[in-house]
Amino acid sequence: MVPNTRIKYRIISNNDIEDFVLNIRENFKADVKVLYNQRNVIKLFKVNGKKYVVKSFKIPHLFNRIIYSFFRKSKAERSYINTKKLESLNIGTPSPVAYIEFYSSFLIKESFYISEYFDFDYQMSDVLYDETFNDRDSVFKQFAKFTYEIHDKGVFHSDYNHGNILFKNNKGIYEFSLVDVNRMKFMTLNDSLRMKSLCRLATDLSTLKLIVKHYHKVANKDFIYLLDLLTKHFDKFKRRQKNIQRLKKLFR
Repeated sequence: MVPNTRIKYRIISNNDIEDFVLNIRENFKADVKVLYNQRNVIKLFKVNGKKYVVKSFKIPHLFNRIIYSFFRKSKAERSYINTKKLESLNIGTPSPVAYIEFYSSFLIKESFYISEYFDFDYQMSDVLYDETFNDRDSVFKQFAKFTYEIHDKGVFHSDYNHGNILFKNNKGIYEFSLVDVNRMKFMTLNDSLRMKSLCRLATDLSTLKLIVKHYHKVANKDFIYLLDLLTKHFDKFKRRQKNIQRLKKLFR
């Protein structure tokens, strides 16, 4: 082992993949199915007959390495903690298995989060952007109820977007599952925060209206009132995105 290096990890009890986790840096190099490959990399593994998803987080820049090493939990550790919290609230999410962090010269470098695989049929993007999707309105109705319930349980997913919500079809009953949960808060949500959580879900307001149409019924709230809140947050989010794009162009 290189001097001044260490690892930090936690593995869920009654799990038989400790060797796989402790050797994750080497195991992650395997030629297996890649589920996502952009800022972070997500791969699908089969270990001892079970499927697992491994997320390798991009190595943070120096400032965040200091922050995650001394002042704040890493994205991998937050993923593990938040998933366990979601499970305790009976909210659908792939079961956590482990997280592991590798440090160099006392600063975090590589980090991984491992969960069980959720055998999903669709992402929310599949239904949001396909007006011909079979049973589309029923999906929206059940998804609105699912969203209302997680809000009522005090869950604010800061990145509640179409790629982070998976679901499967059980003969017309849709089972939803939250992924990428490292950016999450647990608190009491007022109506404004509830609508704020929806503003990243779709790129157009007209599609979001279809969800609010069902959300307001289960929440027993006025439709126009909730739509007004959503519109304000949606417009603010879009302006922020444009400003970020302008800044990126300036520094290219």
